Amino acid sequence: MRPAFRHRARPGLLAAICAGVLLGACATVRPSPEDLPSDSAEATVLPDSLYSPEPVDLRVVYVIHGDADYSFHDSIGNRLFADREAVKQAREVGRRAQRTEVFIFHQISSKPRLFEKAQKVGNYYHYHSGTMLQRTSYYRADGPYLEAEAALLRRDADSVKAFTVFVYFGHEIPPADRKGYFGSDPDRDFSVPRFAQGLQHLDSALNRSERPPGDKAFDLAVLSMCYGGSPWMLQALAPLADQVIASPAYLHLSYLDTRALANFTADYARNLARHRKDPYTKRDVRALADSVAAQSFAQLKGRTQTEITVGVYRADSLKTFLAPYAAPAAKPKAKGVWRDCAEDPAFDARKAARGVKLYYQPPRFGLLQAKATRSAWQCLF
Repeated sequence: MRPAFRHRARPGLLAAICAGVLLGACATVRPSPEDLPSDSAEATVLPDSLYSPEPVDLRVVYVIHGDADYSFHDSIGNRLFADREAVKQAREVGRRAQRTEVFIFHQISSKPRLFEKAQKVGNYYHYHSGTMLQRTSYYRADGPYLEAEAALLRRDADSVKAFTVFVYFGHEIPPADRKGYFGSDPDRDFSVPRFAQGLQHLDSALNRSERPPGDKAFDLAVLSMCYGGSPWMLQALAPLADQVIASPAYLHLSYLDTRALANFTADYARNLARHRKDPYTKRDVRALADSVAAQSFAQLKGRTQTEITVGVYRADSLKTFLAPYAAPAAKPKAKGVWRDCAEDPAFDARKAARGVKLYYQPPRFGLLQAKATRSAWQCLF
């Protein structure tokens, strides 16, 4: 049984619209929970005893942060909640993707009882080749980040080797420890290093056998949040992911579009029947990353007038550029203003562009509307 929420109305509709459209994707504020929508079109969960899964070629793990305020308004004034829209998108991938295992973790908080804090809970969905096997709630304890999610993966994930994609939907993750990211636990510190440690928990749950040399936990990581394309984030994820899709600048709360993941195995099967006999290769996953980035960019162009940036980063090509950010002296500021890293006179544009592809559109208004190009990196100044 999923926890029920009641919304607390807030004054100032115009202010809420402005904040939701321009700033909502980046600020970490207290939650404004709503009743979770049911999906009447979803089939009943199929008992394991009645299901014979086909082999898995792709595994997708979604972590959707909803333990904060994710309300925004679309172009015609409808109030939406970004985390719920992300869940709908992830579940669509789960229903459509064949030979694919999809895990969805929606991190929320339950309604607090009198004189008690909100409880840290989540909704969990598990799909296998288009069939939903699990739909339940779980409790997020006070342990390390993503420890509860890792326990569910360890219990339910198919043990076969498969290409693995990690997807995160949420607010900007601060480079250094900061409180206030979790509405149900506002005193908890969170940062890029803690986020990367959480991904290591997921890795240990998914990859229980010894990994071949050179293999990383994730073939692709998709970061749907503001300022994900920072040197500190990529430096932290480089040991964990071959490729990363991220927005270096502001990202509208309509988020990136990951529905291309559902086409991966179907496209591969067609190519295999027509042209090829070899199994998936890293080249296939690189094409998948570009497809997700291009589709996300196209969707954002139709939804927002702010700056649009979607970058694809190949971690192994960025070793030289990212090396200085691993040094203790390069520790990021606790606070600052996010700007294009190219504004730093010491920025090495040649090294920074190696292994990177950026989809970019300047804003349609403001001081930056005449900025025809920019780097794929965002820094704190």
